[in-house]
Amino acid sequence: MVAQLHQDCFEELARNALLFRDLGGLDPVSVAARAASMVAAQTAYFALLDSIGPSCTGAGFSGTLVALNLLRQAPAGTHISLIERGCAFGPGLAYSTANSSLQLNVPAGRMSAFEDAPRDFLDWLQRRAKVVVDEGAFVPRQLYGAYLQHLLDTALQQRTAGALELVRDNVEAVARNGSRLRLTLGSGRTLVTNIAVLAMGNTQPEPPTLEQPALYDSSCWRPDPWAADAFSDLDPNSAVMLIGSGLTMVDAVISLFDRGHVGPIHAISRRGLLLRHLRPWWDVHRHRMPGTVADRIDAGRASGQLCITAGRIVGGSATGDPVAVNYRPRGKDASAMLHASRVVNCTGPTTGFGPGNDPLIENLVHDGVVHPDALRLGLDVAASGAVRSRNGAISPHLFASGPLTRGAFWEITAVPDIRRQCAALASHVAGLLRVRGAASWDSLLYA
Repeated sequence: MVAQLHQDCFEELARNALLFRDLGGLDPVSVAARAASMVAAQTAYFALLDSIGPSCTGAGFSGTLVALNLLRQAPAGTHISLIERGCAFGPGLAYSTANSSLQLNVPAGRMSAFEDAPRDFLDWLQRRAKVVVDEGAFVPRQLYGAYLQHLLDTALQQRTAGALELVRDNVEAVARNGSRLRLTLGSGRTLVTNIAVLAMGNTQPEPPTLEQPALYDSSCWRPDPWAADAFSDLDPNSAVMLIGSGLTMVDAVISLFDRGHVGPIHAISRRGLLLRHLRPWWDVHRHRMPGTVADRIDAGRASGQLCITAGRIVGGSATGDPVAVNYRPRGKDASAMLHASRVVNCTGPTTGFGPGNDPLIENLVHDGVVHPDALRLGLDVAASGAVRSRNGAISPHLFASGPLTRGAFWEITAVPDIRRQCAALASHVAGLLRVRGAASWDSLLYA
């Protein structure tokens, strides 16, 4: 591979030499000769690198789908590295839950991983999971996670057009390396790739701005509703406060019910008319709630255990269990107080730029390699998914997929939307690989 890469580099530099001559009157023979010596000098350097080719950061749904589609379309011999730092490869955070009561918010008939095989998930349910469901049925998320894991396992066994490598690591930095990108991993390993796709998915909810931020220092505060300690060691009779009233809150309530929680559950959510407050309203109405889940929520409200209030959290103290939490009911000037042994941020995942940002994205923004979109919902990207730098330049090497592109595509939170985007992005990247003659290049994906 290295020898072929050197030849590719030489041929590319020779072609560039002709361009340099046209632009600046340089002698192409001299430039090409110098290029050849440069390639020879870099032989040892390239030999030290673990991988040379395209890559993907993030192995949740977005990263997995780009990788699977690339395997089907990329030139023979393409090496694809799928990098994941924490969650399971394939299911990611969204579909790794062990709670069978947490169901998909999209009917099973629309959940195929492939646009050209709309019944793939339904057929898998019947063939592998021995579950026969109607197209309009809502199934447990853990089943969908198992489906994604099966697709990855099959791809690893079949080794179709390209080779797939699963890398358990964290990408700490991305930098230009000549005409390619160099990715520095947390383990110290280095990957050189011609194309990289950022597919981190959603981040944990952004903490609300509080007038009394001491609440954040309370032992009762939980910033992440998906963390293992969100409801651990909780007295089933104690009061719980959930900030937010969307689908994340619904998941939290169902999780509490399944744990046998019988204490009061207070959900407080602020609703406004400004543009920045319309997205949560849209998210709630865009995605359906499974009927069985809706029935349990309705029963909780009817019994008085679940109380949903329109208002805004003001803050609270850092001491006490239960902790005193102040909130301001909607339309009121005066604050009210509730006591809760657990206060959980359920405002929903965000790709906006704030305290919960992925460190890699923060570094790339700081360095000007990528730039937030106008609404700061995600990254500024072109129609192809290529990221734009601080000065507006479209990168030929770095792309983004999934929720990171919400500012450009908006409807990029449900599987059918992300599936279409991932297939289109993989097709575009595969086309670039063919045009650049990169059969020996790797492809890297990071989530």
